[in-house]
Amino acid sequence: PSEGTVYVQAPNPFLDLIGPMDTTRVGVAVGQGRLTVAATPTLPRHRHQYDRFVNHPPYRVERPGEGPVGYIDLDIAPPVVIDLDPSPIRLVPGENTIPVQVQTYDPEAEAMLLMLTVMPGDYEGDLIHDELLEVVAEATEATFQFMLPDTIAPGSYQVMVRAVTDPESRSAEPFLALTNNRSYAVTRPAAVLPDVSVTEGLRVGFVRSYDQVTENALRAMGAEVVVLDSTALATRDLSDLDAIVLDIRAYLVRADLRQYNARLLDWVRSGGHLVVGYHKTFEWNPGQTSGGFFGEVIDVPDEGFAPYPLMLGRDRVTFEDAPVTLLQPEHVLFRLPHAITPADWDGWVQERGLYFPATYDDRYTELLAMSDPGEGPLRGSLLLADVGEGTYLYTALGWYRQLEALNPGAWRLFANLVSYPRTDPAPVGERGRGH
Repeated sequence: PSEGTVYVQAPNPFLDLIGPMDTTRVGVAVGQGRLTVAATPTLPRHRHQYDRFVNHPPYRVERPGEGPVGYIDLDIAPPVVIDLDPSPIRLVPGENTIPVQVQTYDPEAEAMLLMLTVMPGDYEGDLIHDELLEVVAEATEATFQFMLPDTIAPGSYQVMVRAVTDPESRSAEPFLALTNNRSYAVTRPAAVLPDVSVTEGLRVGFVRSYDQVTENALRAMGAEVVVLDSTALATRDLSDLDAIVLDIRAYLVRADLRQYNARLLDWVRSGGHLVVGYHKTFEWNPGQTSGGFFGEVIDVPDEGFAPYPLMLGRDRVTFEDAPVTLLQPEHVLFRLPHAITPADWDGWVQERGLYFPATYDDRYTELLAMSDPGEGPLRGSLLLADVGEGTYLYTALGWYRQLEALNPGAWRLFANLVSYPRTDPAPVGERGRGH
C-alpha cells in the first residue's frame, strides 16, 4: 500500500552473534518508496558484521489480518557507506581528482561531511594533505579536487576517506561510539609514480608469473600490454608486438611457456625483442630437474631456454648501493627514451640482482658490471644478443623489487629495455653491439 502499516518479522539466528534480540514484530511506515523500521536493533560491534554473508536477515512482510504478502532481503548497514576505486590510486604533483561513491542509510541525516587525507605509505611522518567536503545526504557521488606540492617524491602513500553524517543525527552517534569515536573510513593504497614513459605506441606482450607488479608498471609507463595466456603462446600471431616480457621465474611457473618456448624464439628471429627476467639455477640450467610451482617435474631441455648457451650461477650483488659501471655508456639502452645517469642507481632496495649468469656465449654483449665490496666485478646482469632479425635480452637485476618500490631510476632503465625495438637505429645484425 502507498500508506498504512505493515509488519516486519526477523527470525534470524545470526543476530545472536551480535547480541540478544528476540524475534519481534515492529511497525514500519510506508512512504513513497521508502520503508523506515520503527525499532532499535542491537548494532553490530565490528565492521565485518555488517557484511552480507554474516547478516542477511530474511524479513517477512505481513498485512494485519492477511498473513504474509511477501519477503524482503534487508542488509544491515552503518549510517553512511563510502567507497573508493580499489585499485591503487595514482597521485601526481599538482592537481588531483579522486571520485568517491557515498550512500547514507541514516533517515535523520541532512548532510554528510567527507574528509580526505593523504599520508605516507607506512603511516609514519607528517600528513601530506587534508581536504574537507560537505555534501547533501541524498548524494551518491562526490569528487575531491586538491593540489599536492610539486616537491612530493615518487613513492607509496595512503589515501583515507572518512565520512560522518549530520552531527545531530541520533543514529550516527551509537555507531561512532562503537568504533571508538571514529567515523566510517576506507583506506586505499596510493602512489606518486615516477614520471617515466616508454616510446609512444609501444605494444608489449607479457607472460605473467607470480604477481602483476611489472605488468602494472608497464601500463603506468604508457605501454599497451597484451597478456599472453596459454592459447596466445600456442597460436596467437605475435607479429603485432614490439616486445615480449617474461616475468621473473616464469619458466618455473608456466608449463605452457616451457612447452612453447621455441615459438617465442622463432618470433625473436623474425624481428621480435624478448626481455627475460631472472631465474634460479635449478629451473634454468640445461640438464637440471626440479619440482615445478604446482608440483610437476621440470626437466630443462638440453638446449636450454635461451637462443645461445647461457648458464646461471649463484652470484648476486646484495649491497643495494653497490657501484655500477656502464660497460657501453653510449649504447642506446642507456640513452633512449631516458638518459641513464649515476643518480638512477640511487635508492635501490634490498639488492642489485641475483643468480647472475656465470658462463654464456660470446654472442651476448655485456652491458653492466657491479659487485659487492671486496669481490670481483660481475658482468652478466644485463646481456643482449642479436638473434636473426631480432634481439634477446636477459637481465638478472631485481626489477620487481625496484618497480614495486617506485624507484625512478629503475623505472627509467626498464622503460629503455622494453622500448629498444623503437629506439635502436642500428641495422639488423648489428643491434646488440654498441648501439
